[in-house]
Amino acid sequence: MADCITAIKHGNGRDWWLYMRTGDGIITNNPFYTYLISTNGILLDTLQNIGPVTGGSFIEFRWNKQGTKLAYVNYSGLIQVFDYDRCTGLFSNPITLDTMRPSSPLPGYWACEFSANGRYLYITSAPDTSNLFVVDLLDTNYSITNIWSLNSPQYYIGDIKRGPDDKIYITGTYYDGFAFPYPYADSVYNQYNMNLGVIHFPDSGATGCNYLPYSFYLGGKRTYWGLPNNPNYDMGVVVGSPCDTLTVGIGDIPTENKVAFQAWYNPAWNLIHVNASQLKGRGGIIRLLDVSGRTLYEKKIDNIHGGYYTSEIYMNAFSSGIYFVQLITDKEQVAGKVMK
Repeated sequence: MADCITAIKHGNGRDWWLYMRTGDGIITNNPFYTYLISTNGILLDTLQNIGPVTGGSFIEFRWNKQGTKLAYVNYSGLIQVFDYDRCTGLFSNPITLDTMRPSSPLPGYWACEFSANGRYLYITSAPDTSNLFVVDLLDTNYSITNIWSLNSPQYYIGDIKRGPDDKIYITGTYYDGFAFPYPYADSVYNQYNMNLGVIHFPDSGATGCNYLPYSFYLGGKRTYWGLPNNPNYDMGVVVGSPCDTLTVGIGDIPTENKVAFQAWYNPAWNLIHVNASQLKGRGGIIRLLDVSGRTLYEKKIDNIHGGYYTSEIYMNAFSSGIYFVQLITDKEQVAGKVMK
């Protein structure tokens, strides 16, 4: 596996998706290894091949604040952005902002981070000259703008991450010219490694972001190449989505809806059986959705007797794949994932 790992809260607000990729500079591949972490344990849920074939072991992932996009950079020069679905755990619509380069000089993309509004992607690069780039993702040309550079043999820009205040913080390491600071930092203390850089207004893009290098004092401690790789623990449910089946409040332990809901595919009859009990509502709708959230089938439910409902959805018109069955009443909403 490459030296990259990331996790994001499932759209149900309780479980987690965890991702890794291969690539050691020799092995080239483009799969996302998708693990589902739930109360039932950890399992390899999906192996999704998407985007151009890639290699290189220096890789970083970063999610936007909304949890709808993932950015990917590697040291060999590949920058990609994917659309993402927290319910299915699947990526789509890969966009390549820069392509991998098989030989030197490499651009040395080290890390990346989205602005809070998701419009701008900031990227650090440090093969020889330390650089800070930004891409406006609303500009379909996806031009990469250099907003800061430092050509110094003693300073290497490092990781970049959005803080809880939505400012973006940037590390760097110092090389004294004698003991290269890997794997351990040297003994030098100076402005370069005792401060973080700060992008104060990331949502303003190249002209107004106000990047100030070495401006956030670490209280006598020193920075290095990395930053903590913690996920966003505060991300909640995707409200109104097919996987919004859990009730989660601040400080609450997530608990499953008491409605007993089942949806499963019968290959012999090429249909989906739907059973639900303990429903509180009297009427509603049942829907079939694809992985992009598009409604493929919808039926009105007029009467639910005794909290029980059963139905069948014929699948003759639909190809093999993953689908969601969504049952919405005037009191609640439940959903299930089905594979044909």
